[in-house]
Amino acid sequence: MIKHRNIGMSNRNSCVILWDLPSSPLDPNITVLSFLPPHLEHRLLTNSAIKEVVTMAKVMDQVKSDARKLYIEFVADIGLFKLPNGKTFRKALRGKGKTSLWWYHPITFRNSENEPTYANILSILAVSNKANKCGFKYLHLVGPPADIINVLKSCFKISVIQPIRYFSWLDLVRGLLGRFRFLYMLVKNKLALSSYYKPAHQNMDIAFQGFWDWSVYADSNKKKPLNDNYFGDLPHELTRCGKKIGYWCWYDPKNKPGIRKRSHQEVLKPLRNQNSVLLLPALLKLKDIITIGLDFRTLFTVFSAIRQKPFKQIFWWQKLNFYPLFKRPLIRGFLSSGIPECRLFEIAAIRAQAITQPTLTVRFQEHNPPSRAIYAAVQSTHTNSWAIQHASYNSGKTYLAIHPNKEFAPQSDG
Repeated sequence: MIKHRNIGMSNRNSCVILWDLPSSPLDPNITVLSFLPPHLEHRLLTNSAIKEVVTMAKVMDQVKSDARKLYIEFVADIGLFKLPNGKTFRKALRGKGKTSLWWYHPITFRNSENEPTYANILSILAVSNKANKCGFKYLHLVGPPADIINVLKSCFKISVIQPIRYFSWLDLVRGLLGRFRFLYMLVKNKLALSSYYKPAHQNMDIAFQGFWDWSVYADSNKKKPLNDNYFGDLPHELTRCGKKIGYWCWYDPKNKPGIRKRSHQEVLKPLRNQNSVLLLPALLKLKDIITIGLDFRTLFTVFSAIRQKPFKQIFWWQKLNFYPLFKRPLIRGFLSSGIPECRLFEIAAIRAQAITQPTLTVRFQEHNPPSRAIYAAVQSTHTNSWAIQHASYNSGKTYLAIHPNKEFAPQSDG
């Protein structure tokens, strides 16, 4: 805590960085770096006599290219880290399948929409950029996220006011509870499918990826058997060309937005005489769900890595240590539902391929978790894989980005 009356001192070597409005007055002569939402920043400018307020959103625009590259690089380097046994981290996670479980870890999806790592890297680089240009050595942080504190203190002298109270172990517990909730819901869905659904056993020329019944659903007007929110009329046009079309669909009826609660019997009723839809969870056994869902052996691999000093060194960049941003998400990813969900999706898709024997599978999710599982499932088979882009892209996109050399190109570790 800062002991003087006003937060910050009129000092060329220091600045105040705001993520929240301070409860004490600010020294009007000190530089303020603002991560405040627009309405709070407007209140700060209106109600104080501060001479210099820097809106950090503008600085973040200047460093976003570096932040994106750094984020992609860090995740790639985690996978390439060599363990004491000589294997790379991702090769050690290969398991029994042909694909490493590393590709099913949430970190590898780099989902900046639902996970704050990229936003934190962006904020840290913006602070570092401004502080180095202005010669700031002392940073007074007001309301900062805990992980940002831990990174900035590796390079700057800091004081913290009104820190966000955060207990990292609670995040790990939530991840573990999320896994158990996923298993519980999947078992319920599996039992419902056993009662109200009989899997189709017919060959397909082309299998489209789907989710019953929110991406693919029955047409209430009876104009055509099925509607598809993503592929549109493409399946119907291919049928007209003589192709035998079908769907590999995951079943998770609670994910359909804006729909009242429905029984499984009601959701599955349109599939009674519909042989073109194969619901993947119906191909799973309860033994699969329990065995994979309760498998925590991957935790030994991650703990083996984080105990190594060289592992922590891969997160250093220009005197900043970004390891605090990755340690908790890395452990959480091995506790949460992401890896078992993808693994079960892969097993179901392997069985779907054996049943339907398509020459082509087509997805609307390019590298999302379900798509990665299907890619793994059809490896070394006669079935090819295509993906159709369903969303817009921009140069700052991190979600599902892949390092061109360290992840996309062929590697010595397979």
